[in-house]
Amino acid sequence: MIQVLPGIPSTDEWKQWLATRQHTLYHTPEFLQFMLKAEYPMHVYHVRRDAKLAGLAIVVEDRVIPVPFIGAKGFCPAGILVEDAEIQQALLVELQKKLRRHMLYLEIYEPDTGSALEYPAKWRRDFHINYVIDLTQGIGEVRKNYSRAIRRNLRRAELEQPRWRLVTTVQELRTVHRLLCSTSQRVHAPALPWKLLRTVFNQLGPRTGCRCYVAEVPDGVGGWITINTRIELVYGDRAIDWYTGSVEQYADTQIGTWMVDRILADLVRCGVRCFDFGGAGREGGDYGPAEFKRRFGGQQISISRYQYRFHPHLLAIARMLYRVIRRSGGTGNREVTT
Repeated sequence: MIQVLPGIPSTDEWKQWLATRQHTLYHTPEFLQFMLKAEYPMHVYHVRRDAKLAGLAIVVEDRVIPVPFIGAKGFCPAGILVEDAEIQQALLVELQKKLRRHMLYLEIYEPDTGSALEYPAKWRRDFHINYVIDLTQGIGEVRKNYSRAIRRNLRRAELEQPRWRLVTTVQELRTVHRLLCSTSQRVHAPALPWKLLRTVFNQLGPRTGCRCYVAEVPDGVGGWITINTRIELVYGDRAIDWYTGSVEQYADTQIGTWMVDRILADLVRCGVRCFDFGGAGREGGDYGPAEFKRRFGGQQISISRYQYRFHPHLLAIARMLYRVIRRSGGTGNREVTT
């Protein structure tokens, strides 16, 4: 007998079940606690077959625009976990039935692994790309795959005599957060909420699971100026490139390129086996960061985003209002990147 139940399975049962299947940080009890502490509305459903755990969906509720109901959306940042097609269908039906009261649409991100289960026809599918870098080959081999442009920009960055370091205190983290927020405002992207950053930093640990890097250059009077930051989430043997920020007037120094190179070298030293460079836009689309990521020589992979629209007409209105708000210079969106 199959049952789809709202709520959270016991932590021990949850972790034991995860240990038997491929998963990411976004499928763990720890991730759920991060989001709850950051005051995100969460919807958790699990599936039991003959009383045993067989499926799980962690849905983050976010806002397209800061307006009740009309601004609500939901997303599963790393897909749902299910044992087979029967469990998947039962879980999707329940999500469609229960979440329509809370949000305009639900989006599920699914890496295409070759064995991914099919979604019903009513789920719209968009193809996105991503880049991953195999770090097991060592930093020397990784660097051999850099493009000429990356090599040239690394030489340019060295002229600035930069240094990098790990942020280890919450006080330093506040400076990083201000840089992230200013970058998000400049590029009209969702900002990383302070509560979420602080919670992840404190719970995962600044030297282990949440590695926050900053790049600095001399200020000319004996001090240093922070001009670039990147945050990597390390879970198991995989690092996820989570958020990045930079000072616009230093863009021509190519410190951002230099920073990625130093992070890759540091992750190799830490024993990380795979670097997930994060989203690179839609397949066939024009997205500037995609070209930057491609030039580091990683493997391109495909990510499917399956979207179920509960209220299509209200969604069209919400997106129109979002465009207006974005042109005016602000958004209420707080999306988590994968």
